[in-house]
Amino acid sequence: MDQQEDPGSAESGTLESPTYSIVIPTHARPRSLAIALDGITRLDWPMDDYEVIVIDDGSPAGNESVAQEFSGRLNLRLIRQARQGPAGARNTGAEHAQGRFLAFLDDDCVPDPDWLRALHRAFASDPQALMGGNTRNALADNSCSAAAHQISVFLCHHQTGVTGEPKFFTSNNIALSAAVFARVGGFNRAFSRPAGEDRDFCRRLARCGYRLRFVPDAMVLHAHALSLRGFWRQNFNYGRGAAVFHRLGGERQRPARLPEPLQFYIKLITSPLRSECGLRAWLQVGLLCLSQVAVATGFTWERALAPGARRG
Repeated sequence: MDQQEDPGSAESGTLESPTYSIVIPTHARPRSLAIALDGITRLDWPMDDYEVIVIDDGSPAGNESVAQEFSGRLNLRLIRQARQGPAGARNTGAEHAQGRFLAFLDDDCVPDPDWLRALHRAFASDPQALMGGNTRNALADNSCSAAAHQISVFLCHHQTGVTGEPKFFTSNNIALSAAVFARVGGFNRAFSRPAGEDRDFCRRLARCGYRLRFVPDAMVLHAHALSLRGFWRQNFNYGRGAAVFHRLGGERQRPARLPEPLQFYIKLITSPLRSECGLRAWLQVGLLCLSQVAVATGFTWERALAPGARRG
């Protein structure tokens, strides 16, 4: 594994067993990363009790200038590696972490000042659980970003089901004990794209008997600007990730079988009609229809590429 740690990126090695290690994977988004790090500087938590580990996952230009900008403002380490995808990048961050708890953010997420404090309150009563925070869309005027957020919210609610017990959190706002993370083996590196690795991780945690707990006060703002092309590509990758997720779960599927019941897709596509009105609601419905075409295309593509898919 080709990894390099920038010794001048900040206060590398100065913390002695902090409570929290904030792990941020990033690839070629220096502006978003700088905004996220600036948000972390505003956390209502002692700076000497957390570290920030940024994993530069093969960015062409690197992020040394961003790390240098926050030298002295954060206990920050920048670790560079060849491109592996966010699952591998998060695992690399966890391998270098010194904190008792790992808190994962994405490079386009800005935490609320009370974010770590809210997680800490939750861990005080349940230190072995996976904590999932509350993620809000920061780009309400971007229709594609709003639709992407709607999909994430719907999937989380769907996975929770009638039991009221969460079964899935997106990996841009989660935290858990470093020991528990190591016990379940971290994220699965088979997910080379930002799609499906969080569902797989949550499933393995639950199968090992660990609880998933929603922490509504652990808030982050998600600012992922999407064009129509980017929206299609994101959902195409979600479809590919879903195929890997089902394959790793040992679920055999007939080619014509949907990954979820038909009612799931109907409820997803029509969900904006319950929260929006007028033209905006129907635009969201159209985008959600498009998203599921993209997911189905990606799912079929990945199944066709899977070993053993073609026989004879």
